[in-house]
Amino acid sequence: MFKRFAVAVMSWLAIGGPAAQASPPSGSVKDWSFRKLDGDRAIASTGNGSGSSLGVYCVAKRDCQIYLATDTGCEDARTYTLLLNASSAAFALSSTCHGISNPGEKQRFVFFLDDFNTVLATMMKDHTVGFAIPVAGEQFKVTRFSLEGSNEALAALSSLLKDGKPKPAVSHDRVL
Repeated sequence: MFKRFAVAVMSWLAIGGPAAQASPPSGSVKDWSFRKLDGDRAIASTGNGSGSSLGVYCVAKRDCQIYLATDTGCEDARTYTLLLNASSAAFALSSTCHGISNPGEKQRFVFFLDDFNTVLATMMKDHTVGFAIPVAGEQFKVTRFSLEGSNEALAALSSLLKDGKPKPAVSHDRVL
């Protein structure tokens, strides 16, 4: 199942990901974008200056995965422990990585994060999140993402899966 998700996520990223042309229904809120894909699939994501992306990909409303797409290599279908750091929490989490390659393009890797509810709760509370990914030589690669607009984009993602059209989300200031 993860491999199918990985191919779909990487296909979406290949056509432009968060900066893709606006083909209805889609939109963006602050640093996040959302888009309805064919069938009952939808995605909400953000990118960073290093070319990595963080997002939520859903096939129907109840089959969603949080993913981290990067150029950091992995062994296909292997489980990796990543470190998540945000102002409200820091913890280790398990992930399954898949390498995706398209002819003529640089290979990309997608880490599907386990413990959806805990990661999602962290994403909904914070303004930034970082991940430390193990690499060769007992080192880590750290990648950070803005969560500004994630609450609204994820609400739009939910409504896309419900009726196919994004509903406006109301943003409120929060004291953390």
